[in-house]
Amino acid sequence: EDLIGDAEVTATNAVVSCRCLRGRLTARSSNGNIKLEEHRGSVDAATSNGLISVDVEELGAEGIQLATSNGRIVLELPVEVDGDVDLRVDNGVIRNARPLCRCTRDTAGRVRGTLGSGGTPIRLRTSNGSISLRKFYMRRVLRLYPALIVAIVGALAVPVNRLELLHQRCDRLVFREGFLR
Repeated sequence: EDLIGDAEVTATNAVVSCRCLRGRLTARSSNGNIKLEEHRGSVDAATSNGLISVDVEELGAEGIQLATSNGRIVLELPVEVDGDVDLRVDNGVIRNARPLCRCTRDTAGRVRGTLGSGGTPIRLRTSNGSISLRKFYMRRVLRLYPALIVAIVGALAVPVNRLELLHQRCDRLVFREGFLR
């Protein structure tokens, strides 16, 4: 947590979890998840069996490369980011909540396109799992403004512990029955 500079992390049968790093991060795990929060810089992460979840506050020049053979990939990027996106699944679904310019989608489970003016590589690969590309904005709102969420929930006259925030769409918060996380 709170490391400035390049880092390399390797684990076997364990979770790799890092928060608030600044610099290039290389993370490898076999039979374990990789979770990176509030990262500023480039990321090269791979696991053989596990989820990769990365939220990036600021994208480094070397970009993002995430790969797993058996697991889901979730990447949250800043609202304003420039990158060349290449998403590929062999057996799974691609969920993209980001508008891509010059977007191409093929039947073989591949989506390519440009965010902003492009340039920085963003490559995500999974053999068996899904890929989700999202905006980083919503997690930041939840972290910085929990009172706002409580006020909105209170205005809806629904108990806070019975709601789950699903996503942000067109500056509206969408809820469903469940638990607030």
